[in-house]
Amino acid sequence: MAVVPEHQAPPAHRHTDQPIAFRCDVLQVGDRAVIVARGEVDLATASVLRREMDAALDLPVTGLTVDLSYVTFLDSSGVHALVTSRRNAEHRSINFRLESVPRQARAVLEVCDLLEYFGLGVRSDAFVPPTIGDTAA
Repeated sequence: MAVVPEHQAPPAHRHTDQPIAFRCDVLQVGDRAVIVARGEVDLATASVLRREMDAALDLPVTGLTVDLSYVTFLDSSGVHALVTSRRNAEHRSINFRLESVPRQARAVLEVCDLLEYFGLGVRSDAFVPPTIGDTAA
């Protein structure tokens, strides 16, 4: 797990039609760990995300935020990793939250009836960032 110091933010988001290679950036900000996932979270990459979330839960933190701003695809493997890590966080009394969930990922979580489970609720005024390359924002 690569922990990025608080003063070194991940590179700025760029709109592109090129696929993004999957990676996770992990930051520790005070007593909270933040994981910024990038690319497709699917059968091939969900285990990487899960490993990073598990490692973050082993840090001396009271909260874990998973930022999905740069996620371009989320399948059932990714959903399973998120659910499992949220459950593990709950057992350790660590606050778990998803942040900046893109439209496509939000739709998957909605179909799985997990919006409330992740504290996302159905709100018409909620900002949902567009998927990378999505021109219908």
